[in-house]
Amino acid sequence: MAHTASIAIIGTGFAGLGMAARLKRAGFHDLTLFEKADDVGGCWRDNTYPGAACDVPSHLYSYSFAQNTAWSRRFAPQAEIHQYLRDTADTFGITPHIRFNSPVTTAEFDEESATWAITLEDGSVHVADILIAATGLLNRPLVPGIPGLDTFQGEQFHSATWNHDYDLTGKSVAVVGTGASAVQFVPAIAPRVARLTLFQKNAAHVIPKPDHPYAPIARTAFRRIPGLQRLSRWLTYWQLEPRGAAFTRFPRLLKIADRQFRRHIARQVTDDALRTALTPEDPIGCKRILLSNEYYGALTRDNVDVVTSPITEVTPTGVRTSDGSHHEVDAIIYGTGFKATEILGHSSVVLMLEAQINYVLQAVRRLAKGDIAWLEVWSAVQAGSNAALQRRIRTSVWAQECDSWYRTAAGKNTIQWPGFTFEYAARTRRLDESDFHLEPVGARGLPLRRNDPRRNDERETERIARPADRGDRWPR
Repeated sequence: MAHTASIAIIGTGFAGLGMAARLKRAGFHDLTLFEKADDVGGCWRDNTYPGAACDVPSHLYSYSFAQNTAWSRRFAPQAEIHQYLRDTADTFGITPHIRFNSPVTTAEFDEESATWAITLEDGSVHVADILIAATGLLNRPLVPGIPGLDTFQGEQFHSATWNHDYDLTGKSVAVVGTGASAVQFVPAIAPRVARLTLFQKNAAHVIPKPDHPYAPIARTAFRRIPGLQRLSRWLTYWQLEPRGAAFTRFPRLLKIADRQFRRHIARQVTDDALRTALTPEDPIGCKRILLSNEYYGALTRDNVDVVTSPITEVTPTGVRTSDGSHHEVDAIIYGTGFKATEILGHSSVVLMLEAQINYVLQAVRRLAKGDIAWLEVWSAVQAGSNAALQRRIRTSVWAQECDSWYRTAAGKNTIQWPGFTFEYAARTRRLDESDFHLEPVGARGLPLRRNDPRRNDERETERIARPADRGDRWPR
């Protein structure tokens, strides 16, 4: 059944493309996707640093409705994931709906016409009945505000904006940060540079990555044997999902991961002083646990130094630390993450996105019936939901005292979902209309203006929510 509602989507990463594909399958074809860049892919388009790869197994880090049997290895590299998203856009006929190089600057909802006015960077305005934000989290690189940073005369860039034209061979390089990106690119560049100095603010827990290439016979089997890849997807899901209990309800179970970490670092780092420097003081799990088989080994190389003294300033020729040392370098690479908070850390974010897509699709279908102009979540419902989340977070591993990017400067913990992915899927399976104000459509097709005290007059919440095909089974 074809629907006439015009729908705008901001972003063409996993969320935006997945949303567009499901909308088209549901009969909504008046779609416009706004993409700030010249290609799809989101963070998998932008993060092209050496060694970039996923830390979730490929069979799970993909759409349930668009499985890929050609992954080269268990944890796919960046280029393959980016190509997978390109292929998805083409396969589902989404590419013709995309307006590339079209950053959105503002979006305003007009209650009189019940439409969105979407202003682009070039000043043009696009009007749509429904607006869905799929802008993601990992799209704004965070460069720390270090004094003197703009005085540095060498090359400097963030891992998400890697300068491939700058040859690191034989250079003296400073790496600031020890997050998920640094854990991947440090081993990739260490053999090429003359000297690598890693400035570590806080050590990370790094455990082995159970990665391996898929043999040609395995890829052939995934392609030719019906259900084999879905079986692999299910097995992977249930291998990862129990870890959620350790993060949310039984932190003592993280002792298993802690033993993995200690065995891993003991095998790869034999120098006592370096091993001590690389051992976190924070409880395991309160920050993201990282996966790598090469990181610790790279840090034991003769041309690599680990500096734990805090950086005080960047000079024209290098980096100065609080102990008075000055480290002269040719280039500075920032592996300092993004202006965002992290999503649930034990499984695949794509599972969560599909649950949200299903929920949004239900809301879109409800609007398409034509008897209401918009949905707006009751402010009391939103406040109650947030309060319940904070209560649950207080009993989780993320509530422990540590300096993680889950916690804001004001101390609020912003982990998005402190529970199991199957619980999230169950809670978002059905759109409960009692959670929303439904604005009726008047006789002339315009909204009926009604003064309901329960409405959120400050408009702090989305006007469109999230459903699920009742026959869907998790993780599909």
